[in-house]
Amino acid sequence: MRYAIELALKARICRTLRWSSFPQSAQEFKGLQSVKTHDLEVLLRFSGVGDRVRAKHPVEWSVVLGWNPDKRYQAIGVSTAQQAAEMVKCVERLLEVL
Repeated sequence: MRYAIELALKARICRTLRWSSFPQSAQEFKGLQSVKTHDLEVLLRFSGVGDRVRAKHPVEWSVVLGWNPDKRYQAIGVSTAQQAAEMVKCVERLLEVL
C-alpha cells in the first residue's frame, strides 16, 4: 500500500521536474541524494503537490503515513478489517490526487 503511494509520488516528481524517468543508478542520483529516499514526507515535498495534499486530504495522508510495513507481521486480529479497508480507501483517494 505504502509502496503504491511512494511510486505515485516519484512519478509526480518526474512530471513536476520534467524528468523522463526517476533516477535508478548511483550515477543518476549524483547530486540528487535528497530524492533517493523512501520517506513519503520528503517525496511529497519534492512532488509539487504537498501543500494541496496536506490541505485537502489530511486524513488520508495521516492514515498512509501511519501505516508501517511491519504491521503485516502482526498476529491476525491485531488490525481489523475496518482498518484495512480504511487504508485501501485512503490510498485509492491519494492515488487519484497524485
